[in-house]
Amino acid sequence: MLRQPSEARGKFVESLETRRLLAVSMTADGWTNITPSSTSRLIYVSSSTGSDSNPGTQAKPIKSLAKAKTLVRDKSADQVLLKRGDTWNESFGDWTVSGKSAQEMILIGAYGTGARPKIYSGNNMGITLAQKYSLPLNNVAIIGLEFFANTFNGSNGSFKTSGIRVMRGGSNVIIEDNYIRGYKDNITLDTDYAFNGLKVRRNVIADSYKVGSTGGSHSQGLYGGPNLRNTLIEENIFDHNGHKAGVRGAGATMFNHSVYMQTGSTGTIVRNNIIARSSMRAILLRGGGVAEGNLLVRNPVGIQAGNGSTTANNNVILEGNDLPVQQLGKGIEVFSMNTFNARNNIIAHDISTGIYNNIAFNIQGGVGTG
Repeated sequence: MLRQPSEARGKFVESLETRRLLAVSMTADGWTNITPSSTSRLIYVSSSTGSDSNPGTQAKPIKSLAKAKTLVRDKSADQVLLKRGDTWNESFGDWTVSGKSAQEMILIGAYGTGARPKIYSGNNMGITLAQKYSLPLNNVAIIGLEFFANTFNGSNGSFKTSGIRVMRGGSNVIIEDNYIRGYKDNITLDTDYAFNGLKVRRNVIADSYKVGSTGGSHSQGLYGGPNLRNTLIEENIFDHNGHKAGVRGAGATMFNHSVYMQTGSTGTIVRNNIIARSSMRAILLRGGGVAEGNLLVRNPVGIQAGNGSTTANNNVILEGNDLPVQQLGKGIEVFSMNTFNARNNIIAHDISTGIYNNIAFNIQGGVGTG
């Protein structure tokens, strides 16, 4: 399902006079393609061959992420393109500029051949989308990068230790084809007011964890806050989020999950993902939503949803294992909603060490079914 980013995705020409407008389109095999417009500024960045005194062309790239970021114009269709195979031991920090429109997006992506560009952000954030003065943040795509908290040990971070974080309201952000690993929270979508149309697609999201009270909260593969509207989480791989073996205090707990959408979020779709070995829940939809076509393997709870109408169709939930605090695995659990529809789900092969009370469906707290 997932692959290394296409080499062709990064092959842009520097002469753009003949282009009429930027197109955001989907390829035949389902990848987002963003073509620069005649007004786009293409900023090439290479840690191995660049210099911050260079103009930022492909022949003479910028060296640092910090410098590259300063060259991007607000409300533009500019593109920051990192060289594949290179590594940066720095963070993007706060990203404060928006794209021009839904068809003229800012792209933070890659060029060249080889492995994804690596952003080793230490115990800090990889990138935070946060427009200044609580202004909306719109029309930004992050495609084809690797983010790794390479010096985070579970206790030396903060609430900022996220791979990709969105903290302002706005619309239309695409997070696609990235490898995000080893943060307290790999993706945090906790905006200060309404954000409409976030898309998280075809990423590998793995190995989030924390120790004790680090960051003042828990550890999630993806956390979505109460102000999210119409969020799509599609065709990702989530693996081993919320805990880390061999690190004292970083074991599995009932508070850490792979996908956690908070009460208040609406219009959430979680579709065609592979989610395995979560600390607790594979998918937690506290504002309701749609969970369909997912493969969920070795999670204490496959799907839990409440506080909003929910549909759970065509999911395969296998080898449910123990909860962190008791011998009890659950396939699908719902609570406190008007309508619950579930069709064509397979729940099988529980591997909990408990003999009794293994649960396929648990419906409680005033649920209407359909």
